[in-house]
Amino acid sequence: AISRLGLSTRQLGQLAQDLQEDFQSSQPFLDPELDLQQVAAATGYSRNQISHLLNQVLGESFYRYVNRARLQYLLDGLQTGSDLKRIDELAFAAGFNSLSAFYTCFKWHTGLSPKAYLRAVWMMLQLRLQRLLFLLLWGPLVQHLFRGGRQSHHRSHLRLSHLFRLLSNLLLIRFNYDRAARHWRITMVDIAPITPPE
Repeated sequence: AISRLGLSTRQLGQLAQDLQEDFQSSQPFLDPELDLQQVAAATGYSRNQISHLLNQVLGESFYRYVNRARLQYLLDGLQTGSDLKRIDELAFAAGFNSLSAFYTCFKWHTGLSPKAYLRAVWMMLQLRLQRLLFLLLWGPLVQHLFRGGRQSHHRSHLRLSHLFRLLSNLLLIRFNYDRAARHWRITMVDIAPITPPE
């Protein structure tokens, strides 16, 4: 298929790849004054070709594409424990020319405000640490005390199952009794990372 600008599907794909590589290597989005003409000159394509790719193929405006790159750059450099003041500083360093534009972009792509995002990241970190400490401190003890599947331990295993179910819900840890090996296995349930949607 040929676009109205005379570009084939393969050529449009190459244009998208070249644009992405230029943004990754040169990071032109760090310039708050970046415009379409500068990107066209840097990549060797015309303004119309880039606009057609973004608007008709990728379905987003030039400035939304640029701000998405800025947001990803900010999130990649964000350290756990950062506060809102630190995020505001990173926003300007990433190329946003106003906090209102940054906050709008942040909410659009993550579904959260920066404050809510930081709180979610912090809670996830705490949960991971709690799970790790539980496994380190209680895992070997549980394996030792409740090893075996004898009938005399039937009630203990039932009570333990209720306890494990509660802990599983709190810490996202799964407890499974291995009848063949006659001991409890403790595994972590993977937590999906918080990342902005594509």
